[in-house]
Amino acid sequence: MKYLLTFKLKAAVITAAVMLFVSGCSFHGTHETPGEGAQLPDKGNSEAGPLPDKGNTGQEQDHAELPRQLLFLAREGRVPDLRFTIGKTTIRDIEKLWGKPDTEEAAGSGMYASFSRFKAVVGYNEEDGRIFDLRSMRSSIRKLTLPQIEEQLGEPDSTRELGGDWIYVYETGSGIQLKFIIPKDGSYVRHISVFSAKSAVQNPGSSVPGSEEYLLTILGTSEKLSPDAWKKMQDWRSRILQLAAKHNGRVYLNGPDVPKVALTFDDGPDESTTNAVLDTLQKYKVKGSFFFIGERVKQYPDVVKRAYQEGNLVLSHSYSHTDLTKMTGQELGEDLDLTENAIYDAIGRRPALVRPPYGETNDKVTNIAAKEGYRTVLWSIDTLDWSQRERGHIVENVLSNVRNGDIILMHSSKEQGVSAEALPSIIEGLQAKGYEIVDLQTLLGVQAYKK
Repeated sequence: MKYLLTFKLKAAVITAAVMLFVSGCSFHGTHETPGEGAQLPDKGNSEAGPLPDKGNTGQEQDHAELPRQLLFLAREGRVPDLRFTIGKTTIRDIEKLWGKPDTEEAAGSGMYASFSRFKAVVGYNEEDGRIFDLRSMRSSIRKLTLPQIEEQLGEPDSTRELGGDWIYVYETGSGIQLKFIIPKDGSYVRHISVFSAKSAVQNPGSSVPGSEEYLLTILGTSEKLSPDAWKKMQDWRSRILQLAAKHNGRVYLNGPDVPKVALTFDDGPDESTTNAVLDTLQKYKVKGSFFFIGERVKQYPDVVKRAYQEGNLVLSHSYSHTDLTKMTGQELGEDLDLTENAIYDAIGRRPALVRPPYGETNDKVTNIAAKEGYRTVLWSIDTLDWSQRERGHIVENVLSNVRNGDIILMHSSKEQGVSAEALPSIIEGLQAKGYEIVDLQTLLGVQAYKK
C-alpha cells in the first residue's frame, strides 16, 4: 500500500508538472539537446547557455513551484537553465558553449568538470565524454528548504549521509535520480544533482551500478583511548570520509549495499598470529585479505605463500610501516615498488590494492598510488584490537556495528594474538546475521593483482 501511494503521488506530481510546464513555465535558453558533433551557437550568442547567476531576476522560476519543475526536468535528464541532457550531451558540446572548465577531478572511471561562472558541475565518462551527472548551484535552488521540497514532492525515496551533508533522493521513474544536497549544519539546499547510474561507466568488474553513492561512516570504539586521542580519531574519520567521496573508485571504505563483508588483517606476517588467523579461516572455509609489510614479507616468505595458496589475498601495507603522507613523491614510489617486489618474490603476483599505514593518506598519496596501478583500501569498521585488546570488545565492535558492504579492520602481527582468538566468534556471529564473508576482490569488484 505504501508503494502504491508513493507511486500515485509521484505520478500526480509529474502530471501536474507537465501541465504547469505546458501552460507557461519557461526557462532561460532553449530545451534542444545537442548530441555529439551537433552544431551549436557561438559562445557570444545569449541563447548558447545560461547567463551568469546574479541572484534573483525576473527570468528565474516561480520559487513556489520549483521542486515540481525540478522533478519534471530531472525525469528527462535535465536541470533548469541548461540545455544539456544526461546520456546525450557530451563534455565537448559543453566546452563549445562555455569553454574549458575551471577545474576537473577524477571520480571513479569518470570525471567531474566545474564551471563556476555558470554555477554548474558536470560528471562525464572518460570513454565517450557523455554526461551522467548534472549539478546546479543556481541561487533560486539554494533558497529551497527540505519542508518546501517535501510539501510538493512528498518524502524522499531514500536519504543518505555523505561527509557533512544529507542527500535526499527522489526517483523520477525514468532511471534518473533527483538529489537535494543539504548541509547538516544548514537549512537550505547546497546544490541539486540529476544523476543516471546507467549512463555512468562503472569500474572494471563492478557489478553494482551507482555504488559510489553508498559510502559508510567508520565505526568502532575503545574505552582505552583518551578524550584527546578519540577526538583526533573522529577528526581523521571525517577527513577520510571526504577523501573517499572525492576519490571514488580510487579510495574505498566499504563495498556495495549487499549482505557481504570483508575481513582484512594488517601488519603481518609473523610466525604465530598470522598462522593462527589462517588456521581459523581455513576451518570456517572463508577467505581473508592480508595487508602485509614488505620487510616482514622478506622475513616470513613461507607464511605469505601459505596465505596465498589457501586462497587469501596478499596485498601491500608499505615496506616498513612508515607514514606515507610524510614521504616525497619519489620516496613513496620507491616504497610501493619495494613492497611490491617483496610480495612478487614470495608469490609471483604483484598487488593492485594498498592500505597506507595508520590509514594516513591524502590527495598526493592517492594520486601517486593510482599512477602506480593501485587502488587504496581503508575500512568502515575498526575493531580497535590494537587499543582495547580484549576478545569480547573486539567481537562486539564488529557484531554491533556490521552493515552491508563493511570492510573490517583487524591485525595479524605478533602482538595481536587476541585478534586471532576473537576471530571464530566474529565469523560465527557474522554468518548468523546472514552475511557472506568474502575477500576484497569479490566485495569491491576490482582486481587484487596487476596483470
